[in-house]
Amino acid sequence: MRSDVLIRGTDGVLLGFESQLSSRNPREIQARDVAARRASVLDAWQTDSQEMAQDTTVPWLRTDRVPLELIMKRDSPIPFRGGIRRIELAKCDERFPGPCPKKRSGKCGDWHPTTRPAERPFDEFIRDAASGLYVRAIIKVKRTAFEFWTPTTDHTAYLDAAPDQPSAVTPRQRQVQ
Repeated sequence: MRSDVLIRGTDGVLLGFESQLSSRNPREIQARDVAARRASVLDAWQTDSQEMAQDTTVPWLRTDRVPLELIMKRDSPIPFRGGIRRIELAKCDERFPGPCPKKRSGKCGDWHPTTRPAERPFDEFIRDAASGLYVRAIIKVKRTAFEFWTPTTDHTAYLDAAPDQPSAVTPRQRQVQ
């Protein structure tokens, strides 16, 4: 397993950055992602393809297609248009719109997650993910579970409100011998 770029961040975080611009078999992408986790690398996958970004094999970070001159300019921020979301919690009480997503009727009194897209400049995101300020999260909304990058603070609040949910996707720490 070899990432395009490997960044050693704070607290032992190894962030592997994968820029995927040509089509690949989703099984190959998934195998590379699993191999990265086994190597204690947290992979971030970037594409400028809307088609590839719709595949749910990995949480794709989507950018616009931009000319090389714009990529090479230091003061030209390239925002991620997809793959980064904020998690918001709504209390399932009389103010909650609609029926309880779990029970499908009435109100349960629990907290339920909703998400919204959040743009983040490319360079800032990479720095923050390597610093542990962003994590890959799996959130179940209604019957659908999906994975994306979110601020660690959002994910922590979500886990505090719904402790039976899966924790952030983090590679196991490799033991140095």
